Amino acid sequence: MFENIDESRIRHSLLKKQIKKAEKSTFADPFGYFVALVDQAYLDSDKERRLSEHTMEVMSSELIEANHDLRRQAHELTQTQERYLLAAEAANDGLWDWDLMTDLVYYSIRWRDMLGIPQSIALNSIEDWLSRIHPDYQELVRKEIQQHIEGQSEKIQIEYRIQHHQGHYIWALARGLASRDKIGKAVRIAGSQTDITLRKQYEESLYKAAFHDELTGLTNRALFIDRLDQAIQKSRRLGEKKVAVLFLDLDRFKYINDSMGHEIGDEVLKVVANVLRESTRSTDTVGRLGGDEFTVLLDPINDLQEAKIIAERILKKLNQPYKISGKEIHIASSIGLTLLDPNLPDPQSVLRNADLAMYEAKSTGKARLEVFDHSQHEKVIWRMQMESDLRHCVNCDGLEVYYQPLIDLKTGQIHAFETLLRWNHPEKGFISPDLFIPLAEEVGLIGRIGQSVLEKVIAQVRTWIHTMGIKNTPQIGVNISVRQLMDNHYFELIVSTLKKIGGLRHFIYLEITESVIMRDPNLVIERLKKLTALGIKISIDDFGTGYSSLSYLHNFPFDVLKIDREFISAMIKDKRTERLVSTIIGLAKDLDLKIVAEGIETEAQMKKLQELSCDYGQGYYFAKPMEAVNATAFLLNQKAFDSVRVG
Repeated sequence: MFENIDESRIRHSLLKKQIKKAEKSTFADPFGYFVALVDQAYLDSDKERRLSEHTMEVMSSELIEANHDLRRQAHELTQTQERYLLAAEAANDGLWDWDLMTDLVYYSIRWRDMLGIPQSIALNSIEDWLSRIHPDYQELVRKEIQQHIEGQSEKIQIEYRIQHHQGHYIWALARGLASRDKIGKAVRIAGSQTDITLRKQYEESLYKAAFHDELTGLTNRALFIDRLDQAIQKSRRLGEKKVAVLFLDLDRFKYINDSMGHEIGDEVLKVVANVLRESTRSTDTVGRLGGDEFTVLLDPINDLQEAKIIAERILKKLNQPYKISGKEIHIASSIGLTLLDPNLPDPQSVLRNADLAMYEAKSTGKARLEVFDHSQHEKVIWRMQMESDLRHCVNCDGLEVYYQPLIDLKTGQIHAFETLLRWNHPEKGFISPDLFIPLAEEVGLIGRIGQSVLEKVIAQVRTWIHTMGIKNTPQIGVNISVRQLMDNHYFELIVSTLKKIGGLRHFIYLEITESVIMRDPNLVIERLKKLTALGIKISIDDFGTGYSSLSYLHNFPFDVLKIDREFISAMIKDKRTERLVSTIIGLAKDLDLKIVAEGIETEAQMKKLQELSCDYGQGYYFAKPMEAVNATAFLLNQKAFDSVRVG
């Protein structure tokens, strides 16, 4: 009996020591100790209850007090365990406890549930955990744990992918801390595992939003430049590593957007993105910089020829009709290509070179590939200076209006004048309209220029009629740009200006080029009819050089058809061209259109046109374009050109 009492006291004393040891432990996760202590407390409590039936009458007051103290501490340990389990459950943590002395690992129920592992499957080794980790993270996790065991890190904290029992992978975060003996040797490691899949998915969505284009899913400008910068740094280290950049811009995207709507435009961009993905390799980076601009980082390539093959493959795939929202749409792109020069200071410089090559491709025919060379950079410098000078000239109203007469090929009299623009640059002299008109269209100045010319011509007509009283004042033709005709603002400005001048508008006729028709035939017809309703005559300029068919002519409200100078210069020596000119003249007469032949420079050309019954002629043979003052003198002096008359 006394042996039992002494035994109980001894166990009680040992338990108290264990409790104090647990309380003083620097081990961050006491769960393992608490479980052991609570189990021991319950065991002792049960034994004490059996002992009490035999020894209660002899148990001293000291033993009764010790027994009560034991029960109280067991109860406190139970509450501590419950609080810990509740906190662990709320934190969504699974617990693990690795005894390094026995090499056995305890895994909590939550740890198992996280991975869908049934309780029937025994888990007691470290490999039961580590073997489930994704191969890409195996070495990393093992190294992290080993370094902590060896005392090279304060704690374990690492993220990895681990396989669920059903086969898929989840993201997990493991934390752990070692308990060490007096000499610092790790004897136990315990910690937690947390499912962070949702957080990882959220981070991924934020990453995509920050570095990927929302519409196409391609890398955006920021990420593409970062990848390009990495390629530059790697190329500098490796020396002979070759990388290329493609810069793509769609040739007709604005027309698609304006005529078919932005929804169709977005679908076109998605198609282009898919073509680029399919045409490139897994090591390449495809990006969308914005709008209809795309880039491709070809990394690595063997040589320039390999990069050209990939670029040509992209061009071929894009240059075909695609069925988009029930409509057949032709997509075309211009591509600039540059090899990576590791001596360039930054990624933006590489992109600039590819961009320059792309603009060269556009300016030399579109839907083609152009490789960068340094002369293109010189062109851009020249162009930038020209653009700056042209803006200054337009702002100062420095462009001059010249007038070239159209002569009646039957009477030799002046029939009309066509206005032509001249730019007398203070340093470069006269700059050809073939250079500055396309530039003005590209930089958005052509609308302002066209409106300014119209106002100057109206002022000139007013001067001839009201100030100078010139009888038989001829009409003056004013060229209307694509921007003026298609842009709502500029078109309404033309209509408003013509309405304000009343009867004077009958002395104005408007010229459009043939290529304008194909931009949007229905819109062009609608707007031309609105102009003709005001009494304005319409002339189609440069006929035969655009894309329209002769069959289109009867659909448009044209009054005059101008045959391009290329046909006039060639018809004397080329019978086929002569027959073509004759056909155009015959067709125009069948449609009750007047005919003007441009670029007449010789008497032979004029006489041939008279034979073909052409109505009017224009060219250096009669007069060069002249300033307003000289045009006035020419008009006042007007006399029939004797050479025009057929003998």
